[in-house]
Amino acid sequence: MEAILKLSAPQLAVLCESIDTGVRSALERLDASGEMACVTAIKAVCCPLSAFPGEGLCDDEGDAMAGVAASFYGPLAGTTLLTMAPEHALAWIRSTPGGDDPLRTYVSLGRTVLRGGVHGLMHALQTEDQGELGAPSLVEDSVAGALLATHAPSDTALLSLALCVRMGDQSWPAYLYTLLDPKAFSSLLAGLRPFAS
Repeated sequence: MEAILKLSAPQLAVLCESIDTGVRSALERLDASGEMACVTAIKAVCCPLSAFPGEGLCDDEGDAMAGVAASFYGPLAGTTLLTMAPEHALAWIRSTPGGDDPLRTYVSLGRTVLRGGVHGLMHALQTEDQGELGAPSLVEDSVAGALLATHAPSDTALLSLALCVRMGDQSWPAYLYTLLDPKAFSSLLAGLRPFAS
């Protein structure tokens, strides 16, 4: 399975750009006033879940992270998770207009980022179907703990992206994780095949 999970640097770059565009578009629709945060995808890595965290992108030292998780459905199906250090999540919430209820605000912001990420994945498949995001939930656990809690098999493909969340002159690191079963990953790989080299 590990050999199948390899994506070339150009494929990862296309995937990263597609997710970046999806997230930016989702945030723009959420708030047209220009006061919403800008979330930029910086780097993408793909590995089997069994190889995480050694091969994935992660700033997790076993501490609990502030996360928002949801399942998604459509041409691709899986689970996606946004994580930030709690102090960074709180800073983002405090800088967001109307963030009176911190937990609700963070889940709402997280849902928007997750939805944009899923739309970006579907775009990489070159399909018009943008997929459907399930109900998001707040996750307070280590990244490894949150991923294990999905009970996904060890050969599940894990796509991890390093993000930068910017609000005004402030910025915070975040991570977006997406779990895809082998069949869904094969579909994604087929969509990215034109960019293999």
